[in-house]
Amino acid sequence: MMEDARKYCQYSCCPYLLKKKRNYEQERYLEQALTFEETEKFFAQADVPFGEAQQRTLGIISGDGQYTNLGLLLSEQCQHTVKAAVFSGRKQEVFRNRREFSGSIISQVNGLIEYLDYYNEVHSEIHGMRRVDSRNYPVEALREAVFNAMVHRDYGFSGSTLVSLYEDRLEILSLGGLAEGVTYQDMMMGVSIQRNPKLAEVFFRLHYIEAFGTGVHRILREYEGCARQPEFLVSDNAVKVILPNIHYEEDVPVVGTVKEPRAIYCSAVKISDDMRVYEAIANGLDSRKTLQEAMGFSLTKTVNILRRLQDEGKIVRLGNGKTSRYSVRN
Repeated sequence: MMEDARKYCQYSCCPYLLKKKRNYEQERYLEQALTFEETEKFFAQADVPFGEAQQRTLGIISGDGQYTNLGLLLSEQCQHTVKAAVFSGRKQEVFRNRREFSGSIISQVNGLIEYLDYYNEVHSEIHGMRRVDSRNYPVEALREAVFNAMVHRDYGFSGSTLVSLYEDRLEILSLGGLAEGVTYQDMMMGVSIQRNPKLAEVFFRLHYIEAFGTGVHRILREYEGCARQPEFLVSDNAVKVILPNIHYEEDVPVVGTVKEPRAIYCSAVKISDDMRVYEAIANGLDSRKTLQEAMGFSLTKTVNILRRLQDEGKIVRLGNGKTSRYSVRN
């Protein structure tokens, strides 16, 4: 009887089969000497508790009091890394710069986004009396691509997540393919089955991701009206996202041997989120809370934009803590 049941389970999604599936996140990690200084810092910045009770709820600590593989991913001892490289031209021939990010997955994500932001050039256009800034890569599309690669990859693979920035595109390669049961068509329709639901929950609590299963659509939405569209390449063991540089110019032949530059960019340049916040501050919204509510952004996004505008010398902060206010630099 049991033998017949097991044969049946080979072709059905029953509890017997489900018990045999591996849950990497919740497996006990062999080495228990883990530290979480980086993760504690990011939780504190988001005003989210990170005590033992919260670690048990999140699945960092198992029911028997042992650190899980999720704990490993969030610790300084995390063995996975992200390797990023910036190339001159459109091929992997001449390096401009390269970095490897290690430590907690949260620290890796923040470091990678800051790194890519540095190389994400700003282009300005004058529309009447107004200057409109736009980046080579829409900021929200870039962030979504990074978060998807880090949250959904299969950490059972030991290789690094690879990020390659070329003159005309950004490529992000994560290991593991799509989650079991999800096809390419499913992904493009917005179907989302979490390979690492506990890790996704951590990113959600930190306001890094705002909803589950919307990443692909949000990326495509940021490229509406653009001549070149993002690509999503899927194999059994990897997923590659390719974001086009919307300001990239390529030479195309016209008459005879003469060539003229052809700009490939969005037909309607969007006002960047940074510029929206800058203009809001110029119009009198001077606190982080009022800006966050007016823009409809998450806490983390608002703080990052304010920090970026300060670093660029566009705004100044007056005061500290809850009483701090922002104003446009004269």
